[in-house]
Amino acid sequence: ALGGVSNAWLNDGDYFEAAKNGFLTGFVSGAITGGIGGGISAVRDGRNFWHGGKIVEHYEMELPTYLQEPGTIDCRYKVFQSFDEHYNESCSDFTYIKQKYPEVPGSESQLARMYSSRNMALSKIDKMNASSVAECLKNDMGVSIEMKISDEMGRTVGHAVAVKSISIYDNGRMQMTLMNPDRYGITKMNKINPNKIINMFKIQKFKP
Repeated sequence: ALGGVSNAWLNDGDYFEAAKNGFLTGFVSGAITGGIGGGISAVRDGRNFWHGGKIVEHYEMELPTYLQEPGTIDCRYKVFQSFDEHYNESCSDFTYIKQKYPEVPGSESQLARMYSSRNMALSKIDKMNASSVAECLKNDMGVSIEMKISDEMGRTVGHAVAVKSISIYDNGRMQMTLMNPDRYGITKMNKINPNKIINMFKIQKFKP
């Protein structure tokens, strides 16, 4: 029951509904005790606590965290700054790049030019799946994911994040750690929902 609550939470499910139907029922039935016991056994065997999978591939990229100001739509700039520092060991001034490339929030062509100005190539990933992300990170290519989220007013808006790491398990599961310019800077994602993904870009450093 506890695993059902956590999986619903991490997979964009209804946490409170999951809690009501699984977590609270678990207290009565004793399922929590059994679930935790099984999770501990899985960890001792080198497997994931929640689903029991074992990591067969893991890749990561050291990306610094850059947060946007509340109420702004600067996520594309902040993701760019993170990759800029990773590849160029320095970060472009935020005020400067926003003034020079003011249409970045709504323009893919200007977004690409901004990356090119710092000797980085931006291109779309056609197959939006975990294997594509893993292949990029394996070859020191960054990945930016742009997805649909709900803002404070309940409106659907686009939001950009950068992939810091990906783990692929032997049971077909995966987990990504994301540099998220919003909230606390780090977010976990354990599935790629094509209905919520707008774009996936790969970023590659090139010599000037």
